[in-house]
Amino acid sequence: KNLLKEYHGNREVELVFRGIPDGVSLQDALAKVQRLSLETKSNTPVLINPVLFGESGIETVPQIRKVSGKQTVYVVSGTTSVQAAEEQYQKFKSPKPNAIGPGLRIAERDLIEVMKERLARVNFAELKDKALRRFWSNQVFAELVPAPTSRVRKLDPSVVVPQDITGADGTLIHKAGDHINPLDIRPFTQRLVIIDPGYEKQINFAKAQIEKYSDKQNVVIILSEVDREKGWDGFTEVQNKVGRAVYILKDDVRTRFSIDFTPSVVTAADKNFYIEEVAGESLP
Repeated sequence: KNLLKEYHGNREVELVFRGIPDGVSLQDALAKVQRLSLETKSNTPVLINPVLFGESGIETVPQIRKVSGKQTVYVVSGTTSVQAAEEQYQKFKSPKPNAIGPGLRIAERDLIEVMKERLARVNFAELKDKALRRFWSNQVFAELVPAPTSRVRKLDPSVVVPQDITGADGTLIHKAGDHINPLDIRPFTQRLVIIDPGYEKQINFAKAQIEKYSDKQNVVIILSEVDREKGWDGFTEVQNKVGRAVYILKDDVRTRFSIDFTPSVVTAADKNFYIEEVAGESLP
């Protein structure tokens, strides 16, 4: 704390530690370092940087290391006085002049070595397995019910411009009241097939959609939910059955097309979206 107060305002001085005390987490050590600055109200940087120690072979403290650019000018041991270190350097004209005072072995180990040891003890395979298991337990599914009847709904995606839209130069792009249909801007060439893989008939329906339309459209199979117990195995099983990648139904897609039942098929024609719901008795 005295050093931080002493060098407050001196932008050329940094206080550097080699590591953190044994048994202390990195988070707690950083918090302690931060408190040093807060308690002393000093703007002197406090760092944990073992690289600086390794570059000059520093094993005892205190020492002062002067750097110019990326080059070490000198390392003077046994002092915390920048002025005394400079005088010692000028006296001996050596990058490592005689020590000014006694030094102590550094109590904290090299932080990089500590982190390497901690990483070596981590079971990454176990962490990966836990993360994969958590993925399915944290998923929020739509949990749609089977379509009670077969029907086709038409959805006009047009929006009305609420107020004039102008460019940066003031040019009118759209005036208030204009109707904009996104299908005029970009055609919708996909065929979205939303199914519940818990029903084998719906999986067969998806396969039939792929066989019938894949040469004309990009058929995308979307699952309303996945068996949480089976997890990735269940997800992969569905992909293998339909013979292509499948996706999870996201809330924005469900809301945009008002998907309430499975199976549902979303297509576009004549500047409108069409949502077809197929009842169970109509499935293959």
